[in-house]
Amino acid sequence: SSFVALFSAYGLEIAQVRKFEQVGRYTGVLELCKKTPEDAFSMYFISDYLYHGRKGIKQNQALGRESYQKAIPELTDLAEKGNIDAQYYLGRCYEYGENDSKSARKWYIKAADNGNSDAMITAAMFIAKRRGGGKTDPQAVMTYIQKAITAGNPDGKALLASFHLEGRKDIEKGIILAKEAAEQKSPLGQMILGGIYLRGIGTVKRDEEKALEFFQQSSDQGNSAVNEVLEQLKKKLHANDRKK
Repeated sequence: SSFVALFSAYGLEIAQVRKFEQVGRYTGVLELCKKTPEDAFSMYFISDYLYHGRKGIKQNQALGRESYQKAIPELTDLAEKGNIDAQYYLGRCYEYGENDSKSARKWYIKAADNGNSDAMITAAMFIAKRRGGGKTDPQAVMTYIQKAITAGNPDGKALLASFHLEGRKDIEKGIILAKEAAEQKSPLGQMILGGIYLRGIGTVKRDEEKALEFFQQSSDQGNSAVNEVLEQLKKKLHANDRKK
């Protein structure tokens, strides 16, 4: 493990990446990664930024996928030695690089059980949707969500919001949680809140401009799941402006 410590000390500093991400300096992260291109974590971030896009970085899924595939052997070595970040990143490489939900699920659950709060969110989603196999286990889903919230990950609140909104269990509680998550810069929360404004749900009036704002914030942070609806909404609002 001293080799791993040395390795990461001379490679990409995850703490530095997180600092940059918090202030939206995504191009700065890429610059850092390019200084140590052989580093497993650098390979991962380059892949992830390309595949999903970020503010100032154009999405290129084909290049991203290729890059994820190259990162797998490097990350596997670290993940098997117990590096929790590597376990979570490896899950993402399998999910998006290989379209292999089974391997992705395995590594997400491992990373989540070892305390990675981002992995807790993804593990909860995989289990809830039975992605990569396994039974439905609402108890495990809720445990991961609660653990992520306790760890201070705002995506946990966002996931809880979607739980309350789905099937209209408690719409107002869902709205409050989505707003809190979005305020704490959760890309998932921003996407859910955008959806609430897009449709007009509960006490929230329909507001397409606000929906656009939240979808854009979510996309800027790398949530590519929102890109399609974001582009459609941009076109629609642009067409409306031209009619005026």
